[in-house]
Amino acid sequence: MLTEEEVIANFNPNESIGFSDEDNAKLHQRLHWYKAEKGRTDRVAVVYFPTILESARRQILRGNQNATIEEQKTALAKVKRTLAEKLGKSATSLTPGELLDTREVRLKQCRAVYNKDLGFLEIPEDLSRSEQAIWDKLGEARSYFYTLLLIYQGDRDGEVEREHASRGWRIVPWRFSEEKYDTFRKIDKGLHEDSSSIANADLLLTCTDSQFQKITITNAGSAFYKQNTDFLGRVLEAAASLRDRLQPFRQLSTEELREKLGMPATAVTPSSAADGFDFSEVLATV
Repeated sequence: MLTEEEVIANFNPNESIGFSDEDNAKLHQRLHWYKAEKGRTDRVAVVYFPTILESARRQILRGNQNATIEEQKTALAKVKRTLAEKLGKSATSLTPGELLDTREVRLKQCRAVYNKDLGFLEIPEDLSRSEQAIWDKLGEARSYFYTLLLIYQGDRDGEVEREHASRGWRIVPWRFSEEKYDTFRKIDKGLHEDSSSIANADLLLTCTDSQFQKITITNAGSAFYKQNTDFLGRVLEAAASLRDRLQPFRQLSTEELREKLGMPATAVTPSSAADGFDFSEVLATV
């Protein structure tokens, strides 16, 4: 059960769904993850970027792990003001896309396990020893990575007309294994030797097996979308709108997993104190 502080800090209003018209609309906003097609090559760019505040905080802590929260807040506010001044805007009017730090691509990571009855399940973090023992019953967990891809509209060979690159593009999430992460690292290392990085490059994804998603990743040269200011802005705003909606695998709590596995549930003392409680009067004063 979450405390008031934990609800404010951690509660995600979109983590569950009800039966209202608003909730029904969520079904049509569900993300479709990238699935490569055998015999096809897609020209893409990786567009999952940290925000400037995330990058700045990472840099602060690298320089001084003992920096206080107040010192960090002051430094982050200055970073945001500086960006706003550069763009001729106020700090409060910066858009989500403008707050992305496009200098460095960063990937999200999770651990997951496959079960023939339950499919892929994301393993929760910070499990106790007893909880970990329950998840271990599913088999060996593996590391997975996920990001956002800008996919250009092109032919089956990945050919894209540069002057038309800003037409017909789309952004989709992509999840992949540790082996592909190693490929990304090698490509990024090679680009750094030429004073570049994956953040500034397009890639070619060539699929040789759609069932097991066997994909060859190669460098395709400079990112088309970064060569046009308007195109760049539209891509960043679209990426910013998706970056917090990524859920690569099905999520279960340990108690839910117990039930799925037919194990006895942990004893819980029932409570109905909030049953039928009308929150409207309380919230009207907030």
